[in-house]
Amino acid sequence: MDIKAEVYAFLTMVYCGLIMGILFDIYREKKHYFKKRPVLDAIEDILFWIVQAGVLFLFLYWSNYGEIRMFSTLGVIAGGAAYYYTLSSLVVKILDIIFKTIIKVFSIISITRRKILHIINVAVKRVISIKFFHRNKRN
Repeated sequence: MDIKAEVYAFLTMVYCGLIMGILFDIYREKKHYFKKRPVLDAIEDILFWIVQAGVLFLFLYWSNYGEIRMFSTLGVIAGGAAYYYTLSSLVVKILDIIFKTIIKVFSIISITRRKILHIINVAVKRVISIKFFHRNKRN
């Protein structure tokens, strides 16, 4: 492998570390805002790390045909560290805004749905009470 290929592989793996850091922050914030049962949480953790391993192997394959070398490992670590110390706090703030907005929108939709169902329920009860209690007596 010549030096150009090694530099390309290293920079590709740095980019992989950045992507993995972003995915980790997205997953971490999702877990913070949308809590589930412990069993589902464990399944999600396993699936997340399978996806992370897939991302790592995909970048490893793209950068140097799947060869694991020291500079590849250092590239992922450097990319992850660079992301964590530079962009992570900004991305977390943006994700907080996004997830709070999503929760607020779904809350508004849920409240509106409940009010509409309540109005329909009251109307149906009134129609039923009028029909059964105000019959014509023909005796």
